[in-house]
Amino acid sequence: MDSPNVYKRRRKRNWNTMKLISWNMNYWQQKDNHDLAWDYLVNTINPDIALLQETVVPELYKEQAVFLESHTCRGQDPIKWGTCVYISKDLLQKSSFKNVTELYVDNVYVDNESINGKQVFAELMFNNNIFTICSLHTNTSPDDIYSIRNHIEQIFNNKIMNDSISKFIIGGDFNADIEMYKGFFLKTFNSIKAQYHECIPKYTQTFFGNNMAERNHYQDDHIFVSKDLSNNIGETFSWNYGKVKQYSDHTILEVELNI
Repeated sequence: MDSPNVYKRRRKRNWNTMKLISWNMNYWQQKDNHDLAWDYLVNTINPDIALLQETVVPELYKEQAVFLESHTCRGQDPIKWGTCVYISKDLLQKSSFKNVTELYVDNVYVDNESINGKQVFAELMFNNNIFTICSLHTNTSPDDIYSIRNHIEQIFNNKIMNDSISKFIIGGDFNADIEMYKGFFLKTFNSIKAQYHECIPKYTQTFFGNNMAERNHYQDDHIFVSKDLSNNIGETFSWNYGKVKQYSDHTILEVELNI
């Protein structure tokens, strides 16, 4: 069963705020429960925007999603899972939404097979604002922490992003945190925080898998927004109990964005 807090967190739509979440849905280990996980995501978590990793988008929601197959899944499964930005049906009816991954990725990564499908960029126009939303899933190999660091830094040092007038939301499974590998990523995160606002400031364990037990107490998952949104952050929350743990080895990070 879920905590009673789940029911407190259900809400009527209020377009003064947007509910944003990030979740690695762990399709490759939980494929038999994946449709149930999506039902839980849409009808219980009920986000306006979801940054999703290791997922397969059900047919019912494909018009509400920007999805790219991850290179990681190739050869593993006939159903190809990947990275996604999803928006609710209600928000889709009130906004314009399109895939802009090619614009951002092609100007940064040249023939880099190792990151294909590991990031998705979507553009949302809503309430006279332009939001560029990135769902990120870095290289998952603990044997190559340099490629993880390089991937994160390439995303956040993207020249097109730095020159854009858009408001940015970047989140996902970074496979990195400030304490991991004796502080290997600390400089990277400090550099990000100089340009972006971290929405979950309190250190939160987000990975509970047994395939990398030495990393279980770390925060793999993060949500950042551009500094012009830093004063718009409302309530934050971590879904780390009940059905969330049945469907994935990652918690859900939730942010309320006042717009």
